[in-house]
Amino acid sequence: MTTSKDTPTGTRGSRKKQGMMGALETRWRLWWQVRQERIVLQQASDATLKDIGLTRQQVRRETSRPFWQTNTCR
Repeated sequence: MTTSKDTPTGTRGSRKKQGMMGALETRWRLWWQVRQERIVLQQASDATLKDIGLTRQQVRRETSRPFWQTNTCR
């Protein structure tokens, strides 16, 4: 039988901290990816945008959004 005295001090806190850091890293990576995709959209030609079914106005609207506003379907 183990008791709380048998476990190293701070183990639960460390796991929680790692979980929070992992979540922050995941969120940061998502924001970075969205930023990169928006840059690519801004630089796309009108012909490319037409091929993927977007208008220049839609691209302006998407690229003007703050980086933290992402599509939740990812």
